[in-house]
Amino acid sequence: MQNKQKKIISLTVKLLIIAISWAYLIYIIYKDFKNLNFYLTFNIDILQTSFFVSVIFLMPINWALESLKWKYLISEIEKVSFFKSFKAVWTGVAVGHFTPNRIGEFGGRIYFLQKDNRIFGSLLTLYGDFAQFIVSFSSGILALFFFVSITDIQNRDYFDNNYFILSFSIALTALVIYIFGDYLLRLSGKVFSKKSFFIKFLNFPKIKFLNKILILLIGIIRYIVFVIQFFLILKFFNQNISFFNTFIALAGVFFLITIIPNYSVSEIGLRLSASIFFFKEFVPEIEIILFSSIMIYIINVGIPVIIGGFFLLKQK
Repeated sequence: MQNKQKKIISLTVKLLIIAISWAYLIYIIYKDFKNLNFYLTFNIDILQTSFFVSVIFLMPINWALESLKWKYLISEIEKVSFFKSFKAVWTGVAVGHFTPNRIGEFGGRIYFLQKDNRIFGSLLTLYGDFAQFIVSFSSGILALFFFVSITDIQNRDYFDNNYFILSFSIALTALVIYIFGDYLLRLSGKVFSKKSFFIKFLNFPKIKFLNKILILLIGIIRYIVFVIQFFLILKFFNQNISFFNTFIALAGVFFLITIIPNYSVSEIGLRLSASIFFFKEFVPEIEIILFSSIMIYIINVGIPVIIGGFFLLKQK
């Protein structure tokens, strides 16, 4: 009887999470689309169609890279197949996209791990996210350097002398923490061994140096894939923008999203505002910037949210 009640409760919680995820997704899309006064006034040819199809095709590649990254990290404590890792990542997207700072992604992913591995699984997931932070932050520093140089920004000397020095120092510190992160966790277990919370870290797995580099490389490739997606969606709208300028503008967007604390309910608004600020130097029509951002959101987040909900429902 108790097992039956647990199954009913588990199913109810899953259905509630799915309902909230889908409702939130619909709300976000409706809220932003209804404010767009934009009409497609161009004829879509075969080339433009190929751009759009390529954007959709790159979406699973984007998430496959994230799944591969998580699989390599989790292999330190538990062997998981690529498909299981893929399901865990998409389930994490479904659970986490409506939670503050996407913290729910941890729960969605570690739900696929054995119970004894879920604490370290959460830390390794955070470790992978930290690697992506380093990629986004470092790319943002470089992008802002070029963005400031080609635009008319006041107090440029401040940016040149103080801002970039501070940013570079933060990026370098983050990289050092990333490289020695597993060692620091085990060290904290030794130093604070009398604390029951920290003593668990004594057994934190040693991550191979080559794996750390591999995780960073995967993060860089995934970043480039996303830039390609945005470049192609702009080309779909007949925008005359170079790939380099797309990278500069998008890296600036990611940089702001990375450094500004936000909740999921405000992330899309922050993303759209940042997109307008950076892309308006290269794309004259704001409506196209907004429309492109929302379409990328639907493709890269909306689809995984829907499918991830089904993965969560089927997971025992």
